[in-house]
Amino acid sequence: MNAIEKAKRLVEKGNGLIGSGRFPAALVTFEEALRLLPGHPGILNNLGVVLEKLGRLEDALDKYEMVRRLTPPHPGLLNNCAVVLRKLDRPAEALERFDQALKLKPDYAEALANRGKLLVEQLDRPADGLAGLDRSLQYRPDHADTWSNRAVALARLDRPAEALASNDRALALDPRHPDALHNRAGVLEQMKRFEDAARAWERVLEVTPDQPYIRGRLLHARLQCCEWRDYDALHARIEEGVARGEKEDAPWHMSVHCRSPELMLRCAEIFNADHQPPIATPLWSGQPYDHDRLRIAWLSGGLGNNVEAQTIVGLIERHDRARFETFGISVGRNDASSMRARVEAAFDHFVDARDWTDRRTAQWLRDQEIDILIVVAPYMTDSRLGILAHRPVPLQMNWGFLGSVGADYVDYMLTDRHVVPPEHEGLYREKALRPAKTMMSFYAPPEIAGPLPSRGSLGLPENGFVFCCFNNNYKIQPDIFPHWMGLLRDVEGSVLWLRDANAAASANLRAEAVRHGIAADRLVFAPFAATYDEYLKRFRVADLFVDCPPYNAHTTACEALWAGLPLVTCGGETAVSRVAGGLLHAAGLAELVVDNLADYDRLVRALVATPQRLADIRAALDRARIDRTLLNPEDFCRRLEATFIAMHERQRKGLPPAAIGMPA
Repeated sequence: MNAIEKAKRLVEKGNGLIGSGRFPAALVTFEEALRLLPGHPGILNNLGVVLEKLGRLEDALDKYEMVRRLTPPHPGLLNNCAVVLRKLDRPAEALERFDQALKLKPDYAEALANRGKLLVEQLDRPADGLAGLDRSLQYRPDHADTWSNRAVALARLDRPAEALASNDRALALDPRHPDALHNRAGVLEQMKRFEDAARAWERVLEVTPDQPYIRGRLLHARLQCCEWRDYDALHARIEEGVARGEKEDAPWHMSVHCRSPELMLRCAEIFNADHQPPIATPLWSGQPYDHDRLRIAWLSGGLGNNVEAQTIVGLIERHDRARFETFGISVGRNDASSMRARVEAAFDHFVDARDWTDRRTAQWLRDQEIDILIVVAPYMTDSRLGILAHRPVPLQMNWGFLGSVGADYVDYMLTDRHVVPPEHEGLYREKALRPAKTMMSFYAPPEIAGPLPSRGSLGLPENGFVFCCFNNNYKIQPDIFPHWMGLLRDVEGSVLWLRDANAAASANLRAEAVRHGIAADRLVFAPFAATYDEYLKRFRVADLFVDCPPYNAHTTACEALWAGLPLVTCGGETAVSRVAGGLLHAAGLAELVVDNLADYDRLVRALVATPQRLADIRAALDRARIDRTLLNPEDFCRRLEATFIAMHERQRKGLPPAAIGMPA
């Protein structure tokens, strides 16, 4: 048998091994065939296929490129090269290869689909990607992967109903398609159909039980609609997995239910290493800058009509332009709101980088020679930590996520001495930046104008005691609810006033009240307020804000205290459980902060029994609002600028980041 015949039989054997999933054996077989026929393009191509299956992407690309140089242009080979380049996170090169393949074969459905996926997921060009995916479906209409990828494009274009339909089409073709199942659950969350999302995550867990982060997504969807079925078991399973280093939950979702700052840090480290590890060669590598003004950049996916913009815009507007030059970088949707216009005007420079890659955005920051980069609400909005992973800026800061980002490329985090006391600093990768007594004093709501609405117009009893909690539904968890029901049982005529965020949550909470022996109508749900002023007035109508552990009120606590509503909070060890306590300490009302639910229950009952004490607290809050001892954006801005200068001076001297800010 000559070499050609032997090689042919080895290739047939290797193909059979590929078909049975025995890739290492196939690799050995093809390598033996190549020794018989060195440089044979077909064998090199098969080697590329096997190496790609084995995850040896650089080696696979090398083999594909060898074939490309040895043979005339072939669309299938160019598609294979592009797919590997995409997997290697070399999107520009991948796009070039896809385009070459489609120039040779414009109706190449697979290349159209792969190119569309690349445009959507790595080049952040969802509209262009959608067009390519739709063209692919013209030639291959029954391809589940393409329908699933099309749904991702539609979701990124804020067309969730169409995305849901596209996912459903994929699942009609393949009911166990893992990506379509996952994407469908995410779209339902985007549509705020949390009850349906929880069912969808259950299905994902059933089909792919080892898929990362699904238990965390399931628990969060259930909490959004106040469904507490299997809460203890699921919460424990997530924490045990994180402790073992498993990919069980995302950092923000974990912060909602976790009581341990050590586990919060571990969760962030796992997630960060998986999603945005540091780039090997940083863009900034120690070059000194010499500017007349310190250059401060704010990066956010939430610079529109939302709480992130609402709370920071006043601070941006107050920056001392003689000493600081400000840059805004939006990586989220432009909602064309009046708040968006105000935010854009607040900065000296503003760019919409939603369609930019992480690398391009990072390079822009490096080119601008930014001194300090602030990422707003990392893990909570589309803040794109992958940009910071390129280390484009000497100093990088976490603003608004009250946990560690879990990465050494973030140097500082905004906090205060109550939220992260000095003895807790070792539980965070970032160093503490404490400009003021309370980290939330950068925000002060507008003054409340005009007469208050009557209780009757709000569905409340005119004379009964009104307990209020306008926290997000996911913060209401099984350990606090029995205490609230005990208060309703013992305080005659009282009601609990909550947000009517979604119908499933309201129904579940009413059903839970009935299980505790409380009539469903003792829970009153406030619909969405038409204006912010209308919303703020509601706090003045209530008698007492009862906060939730383990993730307590933050912006909502600012609003309640600004309106003069007394608030009782129960703190814990995690930073998210201590923000309202920090506000109360700053207001001189540390008496309203407890650290266990038994004391919480006793304190609330004591306040209900002593109306004069509540009146005195209201008067103290009114004084704090008037003299700005609690929430004072102007003072906070000056203090923050002083800490920026201190950070910068340390960096210029070659000193590592260290805790900076107010003494106790």
